[in-house]
Amino acid sequence: MLHIIETSIDNPDAKDLILELNHRLYQITGDDGTTSFHTEDVKTEKSLFLIAYLDGVPYGCGALRKISDNTAEIKRVYARRNNAGVGRAIINQLEEKAIEFGYTKILLETRKQNEHAIHFYTLCGYLPCPAYGKYCGKENAYCFEKELMK
Repeated sequence: MLHIIETSIDNPDAKDLILELNHRLYQITGDDGTTSFHTEDVKTEKSLFLIAYLDGVPYGCGALRKISDNTAEIKRVYARRNNAGVGRAIINQLEEKAIEFGYTKILLETRKQNEHAIHFYTLCGYLPCPAYGKYCGKENAYCFEKELMK
């Protein structure tokens, strides 16, 4: 059974999942992504961190951080490889929370080398967009956006 909770980024399960994600990203892209995420980003108003548990085992995570009053950014989405729909469930819950917070748009970034993530975000309805924020001018950044329906 899949259960997703909102929790602190300081939760031991969160730390373990983030370390696992960092390792996976390093294998795929040669960069662990730690320079693009700060734990303080999800400790602010209208931001959050989720952990997905599959049969009681921490199996995935994701974060939402505020960019502006109407725009949020999804960060640190990770699900262990399986066919249980954990990644999609995390994205769905992040989008629901974004709508609750009053956001009308979500942005996210992955690396061009991360073909699995690009395919996943496309399946989730995200469209390629120009680089934003710290990703401007970074050739290996692949940015997405999604308009939210209320």
